[in-house]
Amino acid sequence: GEATRPQRWEEMTYAWQGSPGDALEYLEVFCNPNAHVSAFDAQVLVTVRTAGGVAFVGEQRLTTFLDDIEAVNQ
Repeated sequence: GEATRPQRWEEMTYAWQGSPGDALEYLEVFCNPNAHVSAFDAQVLVTVRTAGGVAFVGEQRLTTFLDDIEAVNQ
């Protein structure tokens, strides 16, 4: 049979910039599901920066990240 290419997914990026005086200055979420064997293994890179100059960069499995977002919205 003819070989088929796996489906390619769009990179997902969400960036938010706070207003002057906001405690949260910057938030970015990035995921490239094509960089992993399957979408279930995809990782999300999260960057957060506060007005006080504290920066956090973390990585989490996409499925866990989505579960956490759903839990917060319930």
